[in-house]
Amino acid sequence: MNKNRLLIGITGGTGAGKTRLVSHLSDRFSRENLTVVNQDNYYKPLHTQPIDPNGIENFDTLQSIDPIQMEQDLKILLSGKSFRQQVYNFNKPIEDREWIEVHPAPVIVVEGLFALSFPEIFNLTEISIFVDAAEERMLSRRIARDWDERGYDAEDVTYRFYNHFLPAYKQHVLPIRDKATFVIDNNGSFEKAVSDLEDRITGKIDFLK
Repeated sequence: MNKNRLLIGITGGTGAGKTRLVSHLSDRFSRENLTVVNQDNYYKPLHTQPIDPNGIENFDTLQSIDPIQMEQDLKILLSGKSFRQQVYNFNKPIEDREWIEVHPAPVIVVEGLFALSFPEIFNLTEISIFVDAAEERMLSRRIARDWDERGYDAEDVTYRFYNHFLPAYKQHVLPIRDKATFVIDNNGSFEKAVSDLEDRITGKIDFLK
């Protein structure tokens, strides 16, 4: 725990609503008060990703992520310093990715499927959040998202969901639900839970001023 900054970790299944929650918080709080670290930016290069028995890259494994760099960057923010990193994009080679500067803030949010699956990172957080959703909802949301954002058809998404995502989710992500500070049910409306979280963040920001 850092007395000068609040680190919030947000995890949950694919399509559960993690990005929606982070977007809501980013709209609610200024960049001076809240900064976001996206786990996707720590995916290892495409040529190093695990391959499943059918020759398809599997991005839904702990081995797909660089937790050492993520932990180092979070510690940099917690110490009050900035760092630069490349933005991950599924369809761009590493040399074409955008560079961004991530600045410290009183509240730091780290978000992603495996954001809290590494003990070293989970132990840095003061608040851990699990965004929960039913399996069928996650699948339907992922099909819609991956078609719109990545051009994957429903057959490809469904294959990856059941063969890649779901086994990893059950082994490495779902157990976090029992340890999380908050569990947000996103099978319907999660506005009340988000409002409670906003109050907690506002209190921390006011305390640090």
